Order: sequence, then C-alpha cells, then structure tokens
Amino acid sequence: MALEGRSTTSVLRTVVHDTTHGLHLTSEARTVIEDVHVTSTSGVGIAIRTGVNPLVRKAWIVTRRGAASR
Repeated sequence: MALEGRSTTSVLRTVVHDTTHGLHLTSEARTVIEDVHVTSTSGVGIAIRTGVNPLVRKAWIVTRRGAASR
C-alpha cells in the first residue's frame, strides 16, 4: 500500500499481507497508521522515506525476510 504525494491519509484497522512491501510512505502530509497488521511480506513491513512524519500506533509487523521498518 503506497501513500504518496501530499495526501493526508488515515489507515485504520487494516491487514496487509502476502506482498513485497507492506506500507510505503512518501506523503509530505501527516499520515496516520493505526491498528494495522502487516504480515508475510518478503520485503520491508513499513518503508518511511526522508521528510515523512507519520503517526504510527498499534502496528504489528511480521515479515518473512525483510526488516520491520526502514
């Protein structure tokens, strides 16, 4: 799931699974990630790019081979 550009987005009570990467955050606006489960990814659970300032609460990340966050 990619959150990009200047979108102010909230992702609540969501399951992301069986993907390469769980969440990819590049949005310049405030992004809220809450009660999210990321499982069975082969890459990064949550990728947060430079300049991004998300609010992350109650996130569970279980990956196969990648890092939880980067």
